[in-house]
Amino acid sequence: MAVEDLWVKADGTPSRRAGRGLRWRVRVYGRPARSFRTKAAAVAYWQSQMDASCPSAVTVGALLDRWLAGKAGLSQAGRRACADAAAMVRTDWGQTIAAEVTRPDVQAWLAGLTVTVKRRDAELTRPASASTKVKARQALAGALTVGVETGDLQANPARGVTTRPEQPHDPQFLTATELRALAARAGHYASLVMLLGTTGLRIGEACALDVGDVQTRTVTRGGRRAEVRRLRVRTSKTGGGRDVPIPASVQGPGYDRAGQA
Repeated sequence: MAVEDLWVKADGTPSRRAGRGLRWRVRVYGRPARSFRTKAAAVAYWQSQMDASCPSAVTVGALLDRWLAGKAGLSQAGRRACADAAAMVRTDWGQTIAAEVTRPDVQAWLAGLTVTVKRRDAELTRPASASTKVKARQALAGALTVGVETGDLQANPARGVTTRPEQPHDPQFLTATELRALAARAGHYASLVMLLGTTGLRIGEACALDVGDVQTRTVTRGGRRAEVRRLRVRTSKTGGGRDVPIPASVQGPGYDRAGQA
């Protein structure tokens, strides 16, 4: 025990300080020495420092559970995204003692993070994208932050760890011929494929459409009558609604396999 009696030498004889000042001194590695009048007070202080410096045995998996519990107020999609990110962390870190996680370990884990993708009857493993790594790091950092807040950790080793930004790729667009061929292979979803491919509608916007959002009217142009069709998109990514013209290539139930009316 690192509790010293300043009034007595190692051989049991009185020291030069005997009878003067505080008698008991406590030495704890990494902290300044402290002196006390009674041995009981010195021992109590030493024990408290030992308890504080002893690392918690809580696992990363347990902290992930607490972190996910704090996401209960999110939307269903938000909770699912957090659960997916936590699952990636749990696979590699779930049984690890949180106090044993180091920043170099986190950096190396992110650099080598992979995901499994199902392709028909086979599963392929490939490097995780930059966005996937960001979500995984956020889940791990969030769990370790919970550990800091509960006193199980002194610091969060995942804070400040960065991931390489994803390289931008030039967008690729289908030609009209490719779009019609894709629609022909889509079966009952052919009209939806043509709608998305010719109007720029987002899939979420298309799925939110109702019968009342389809507007049709007949106009006369140059002595000929023509039908004008529009969609009213009431909820968009920007928050406002807008009208979208429906091209003639987008047909209803009579749409055939060749993409013609």
